[in-house]
Amino acid sequence: MKKLLASLWLALLLCTPAFASAAANANILGVTPEMCSAEYWIRAAEHAERVLMTPEQITAFSAQVKKTPKTGCVDVFSLPDVLSKSNLFAKLECYSIPKKDRYIGAKKVDAGYWSALDAGRNLSSVSELNEIKFGAIVRETAVKDFPTDDPLYSDPNDIEFDMNMESVLKVWEPVAVLHKSADGVWLFVESGTCSGWVKKDDVAVSSREELKKIYARDFLVVTGNRIVQDIDHNEPNAERPELTMGTKLPLAANKPGSVAGVSTLYSWVVTLPVRGGDGSLAEKDVRIPFNADASVGYLPYTQANFIRQAFKMLGERYGWGGMWRARDCSAFAKDIYAAFGIELPRNSGQQARIPSYHVDLSKLEPAKKEKLIMKQPAGAILRMPGHIMLYLGRAGGRAYMINDLYSAYPTALDGAKVTVDSVAISMFDVRRKNGKAFLEELLDLNAIK
Repeated sequence: MKKLLASLWLALLLCTPAFASAAANANILGVTPEMCSAEYWIRAAEHAERVLMTPEQITAFSAQVKKTPKTGCVDVFSLPDVLSKSNLFAKLECYSIPKKDRYIGAKKVDAGYWSALDAGRNLSSVSELNEIKFGAIVRETAVKDFPTDDPLYSDPNDIEFDMNMESVLKVWEPVAVLHKSADGVWLFVESGTCSGWVKKDDVAVSSREELKKIYARDFLVVTGNRIVQDIDHNEPNAERPELTMGTKLPLAANKPGSVAGVSTLYSWVVTLPVRGGDGSLAEKDVRIPFNADASVGYLPYTQANFIRQAFKMLGERYGWGGMWRARDCSAFAKDIYAAFGIELPRNSGQQARIPSYHVDLSKLEPAKKEKLIMKQPAGAILRMPGHIMLYLGRAGGRAYMINDLYSAYPTALDGAKVTVDSVAISMFDVRRKNGKAFLEELLDLNAIK
């Protein structure tokens, strides 16, 4: 009986046909079937097609984010050629051995494991002066706190939350290579929004100057949730990297008439980074058909476009730190805004510090919070402890959000936990484990306008 009830709740939650037949009653997140359409919210938004920021304003905003303290954002190419021993240690030791227990599967990690992992960081090889190299990510790659593939769970067999998973870097993201692991398999890199350990084979090294030239070219930006490159007839069994929303692909300097024997008459030609045998960067022409969900240059930043981008991920599963080739709450926000050229920090607390229209909500009554939220454009970033949400719009005089949500509790205090585990729409009345409504817990509002 419990399994049957759980299945029914999830059917209602995800706006499936089973739910659509249940008249107009809202599900436990306060969502009716018609609300599962982007056009519903676009029609409800005031001045939905009005441009909120020009490309020039967006460029200036993203540059300012990098200058704002505690956003974790940097201009990779502004880093020096050499790091001192103390400066490199400060970067490497941003991840320390946790005081809380960690588990690999059901087995608790012991002191010997941590000692070996620490040795793997190769800190003894750090010199007084350390040359920085630059490179590009050649395939979407996980960023780890420690140089290991081992998942490190905070609870036994809690496979949804690998605490060693920091983030994911996209194809062509520039990185500064700062250090390598003792076994040579991992590199410690700094990207524009985070740092950590990535697989050496996922980075192709080049000079700062050459990379800047590549990134200065006209580009295609992935606006779909994800696209996959063509099959290469020369290498039919080769890996076909998945390209996710916000990925920037340099357009080929001179568009060829065909790629791997396929005409480019009805396609764009972009380049993908390739790692040579010596680790150096090369470029490979790839055909992206005109029917792919992509755009030459960024999308215009409007509420309508924001809503459309968000809905391309509706129902996709949650992925802590990028696990399961999915997104967590802050990566969901980051990828949407990347389609407009707006560069957000990686994590929720950092996103709350961006130099935008900011309101401290922490001391306001819930009703005042909601009233203020409904005056903002769709896409306003809302933070509560440990979680980021995006304002979607109003319906029936109430505010609604869209967010990548792992779990929630119904409005009723005696309601059972629902593991949403996906991108979802909801009212702000749903509750956290502590019994408080999301609306009560909101700390910050940031509207990029």
